[in-house]
Amino acid sequence: MEKNTVSERLKLLRKTLKLHQGDFARQIGLKQAALSMVESGRNPLNDRHIKLICATFNVSERWLRDGEGEMFNAPSPYAKELEEILDRLKPETQEYLLIIARELLTVQRKLVRKCGPGVLDLSDVELPEDETFPPIPETPAPAPAEPNPSSPENVHEPEG
Repeated sequence: MEKNTVSERLKLLRKTLKLHQGDFARQIGLKQAALSMVESGRNPLNDRHIKLICATFNVSERWLRDGEGEMFNAPSPYAKELEEILDRLKPETQEYLLIIARELLTVQRKLVRKCGPGVLDLSDVELPEDETFPPIPETPAPAPAEPNPSSPENVHEPEG
């Protein structure tokens, strides 16, 4: 069923994300009652909130505004590399990385809410070409063992 209004698409998005109105509203800086008014079509969704929703949930702004294209933007070009790195980490390290990623999401939401979605646009930031990172090795090389001065092969009797 095609959704013809921004309000209908917003409600479809929220349900697709399996979020209650209060949870969704909180993530974009609205009260649940205000979101309810937008979803019912009584109040319009302002430009700032459209951009915030798109940045927060990786939603296509074209889809949300006009109903054209796919609901979500294409996956990140970094997704495959992140998955490969995650697969190489021990479970304890995976859990730690997940904690850090959740914290980054919280910081990102706060920045976008405070400064707008453009604050995260790093497209004009260029790294020098020599700043590349080597691939992660499959397993770390073992550290060379330190010689034990008291082992029999290292103890020399004084000549004499």
